[in-house]
Amino acid sequence: MKLRFPVRLLVIDQSPTETDALVKALRKSNYVVKSVFANDLNAVQKELSETALDLVLIAHDQIEVPVTALLDILKANNIDAPVIVLDEYSHDPVGLEARDNALAAGVVDIVPRNEPLMLEHTVRRELSSQENRRRISRYQRHQNAEEQSLQWLVAHSRERLAITRGDEIIAANNGFLDLFGVENFDPPWRNGLLTCISPEERDELRALIEPGQDDETRALQIELQGTHQKQGHFDLLLDITNVIFQGETGLRVVASPLLKSSTQQSDEVTQNNGGATPHADLKTSTNKAKIKSPLEVVSNKLSNNEIEETAENPVLNREHFLSLISDACATQKSREGRVGIVYVDLDDYSSLKQELGPVRVDVLIELVLQRLMTLAPDASSIARINDEDFALLINASDWKVIEEAYRTIETGICGAVLEVNGQSVLVSAGAGLTGLLNEDSDASAVLDRAFKASLSEIKSVVGVRAEPELEEEDDQESAYNALAQDLETAMQDGRLSLVFQPIVSLRGVPIELYEVFMRLQSKDGMMVPPREFLEAAANAGISGDLDLWLVQQAIDTLGEQHAQGSQTRLLVKVSDQAIGDVRVPLAVARGLRKYQLPGERLIIEIGERSAASQVKSTRTMLHALRGLNCATAIEHFGITRKPFRLLEHIPVDYLTVDASIVNRVREDKLAFERVKSIGTRARSLGKFSCAEYVEDAASVGLLYDAGIDFVQGFYIQSPLPTLDFEFSMMVG
Repeated sequence: MKLRFPVRLLVIDQSPTETDALVKALRKSNYVVKSVFANDLNAVQKELSETALDLVLIAHDQIEVPVTALLDILKANNIDAPVIVLDEYSHDPVGLEARDNALAAGVVDIVPRNEPLMLEHTVRRELSSQENRRRISRYQRHQNAEEQSLQWLVAHSRERLAITRGDEIIAANNGFLDLFGVENFDPPWRNGLLTCISPEERDELRALIEPGQDDETRALQIELQGTHQKQGHFDLLLDITNVIFQGETGLRVVASPLLKSSTQQSDEVTQNNGGATPHADLKTSTNKAKIKSPLEVVSNKLSNNEIEETAENPVLNREHFLSLISDACATQKSREGRVGIVYVDLDDYSSLKQELGPVRVDVLIELVLQRLMTLAPDASSIARINDEDFALLINASDWKVIEEAYRTIETGICGAVLEVNGQSVLVSAGAGLTGLLNEDSDASAVLDRAFKASLSEIKSVVGVRAEPELEEEDDQESAYNALAQDLETAMQDGRLSLVFQPIVSLRGVPIELYEVFMRLQSKDGMMVPPREFLEAAANAGISGDLDLWLVQQAIDTLGEQHAQGSQTRLLVKVSDQAIGDVRVPLAVARGLRKYQLPGERLIIEIGERSAASQVKSTRTMLHALRGLNCATAIEHFGITRKPFRLLEHIPVDYLTVDASIVNRVREDKLAFERVKSIGTRARSLGKFSCAEYVEDAASVGLLYDAGIDFVQGFYIQSPLPTLDFEFSMMVG
């Protein structure tokens, strides 16, 4: 038997010559043995404090270290190290009694000195048994850490969240309990989930949550009648996903009240409850339970005017919308009329979601979709491009009709005030328009042109059948230059600062890890959106200087933390210009040397496309960073068809899955399977996987099931000005 790791052996003998011969015999038997000797209790205590042990050999005839005293020391220090006595006991009654006493005290075996084969057999048996114990212990610690992480997620979720095993509720947060009017909850709450549902719909739910359901229950959403214990019925959406809890399969249940018009709500709820109006600030959508995919739920909850998804007016995703643009490009030259693309971009969606909460922001999105469908001309196609962006494809015989439709949409959406559960919300958004040209062939380029139009003050990017021109292009260039100059000044006067977003482990890994972001304050005290100053820096060619400043500031922060005894790690993303810039690894080397920092505390991240387009330069930079023991990461991982091919040329330690994939895991099984394949393959290669822009508890659960190691996003924590996130709440 050849062991992978050395056997750490403590030998206790006053005359170790003979014992040393047994150690040599073990080595000849293909054991890798690292041995230390002790001949009194003080020496034993010293070795135990300095050396992790696997096994102890103690001579029976030495008198300085009694066997019982040794066993007591091992027990007191919680050391799992089998003790084998080297025997020369006599077979008279006194010797036999001594053997019995030693075995009763906890010695695993007694082996004659002159029997090396017996010793080898005993060592093999005990080490195998010890490895089994350690494996069980590691598994239990792993399960405990993951369970603690899940319990933390339940307690801190901003959604109404519960963990169930079948009908039995194992854990639930206050939001979930309050929704159903439960005041005293003592887990496990047997028959708990079904009592939250109206009696006539319990059988349907019971069939869906029975133990043994396979992955088809993943991302299941069902509309039911919820039951408040005091106030009666209300319409409810349950979002159900699989989860492992306390070592067994369970379900993660997110409960959300549904919405309908205030008139319907008042009439129906009053009728059903004799005048009582439970959850009066919340709306409902349907009384009939329907199982739907998340996309169907979003598309069909377009409530106030009872507008429903139809073949003429569907809510498309980005891929379907791009296919429509591609079809339009193919027929553009022979087309009689014109085609326009309107792009609507909600401002600061992440902050809006943090302020409103995930339930109300979903309502806001539905209201925006509803309004777009009301304002759009007949036969228009509408898509939700991502969380905060929407697009419309408009066909018309004349360009003026499209422009008029665009102005109607812009006026009706940008600056509109929408009522969200009794809260008035001002919709801050940009809108842009571009026309389809004869030479257009790339649907993504057309959509990107519309997106850029939504960012500028002049919204209409059109013309006759020629390339559209931005009337304020020179003004925008001047604005970029001014912002870049201000950015250079801000690096010196303190207006450019750092914020830190925690990256937490789903696997109980006890490390404190943050991603570093920059925040710019203008001279008049206003915060400049990061996208604006980063684009200005790239346009002015100073992204490399900005990267260098960011790396130096991050290392200074790590140095301060290191001086306080903290082992905080920071992940710093650098731009394309940093690749091939020798100043970056030189700055890292100087900073690590200045603060005597371990290189592992700093993680440098690059984008996947940047790395793929600059393989040689990227490899050179990463090689230099690895020489400093720094970790490396790659962002936007998974957007190419075969992302792991890039890792054959560019080895990194962390893989950050692209947000466009992460955001679809709840509604797209293919996206979940892609994330799962990345997590599984990353682990097999000894790399960590991370998911960014995580926005809800259900996504966290799916990412956990997919094998992802780390998550970050506003659901976990928005960026902080200080490094004071309580990671211990996640890992116990």
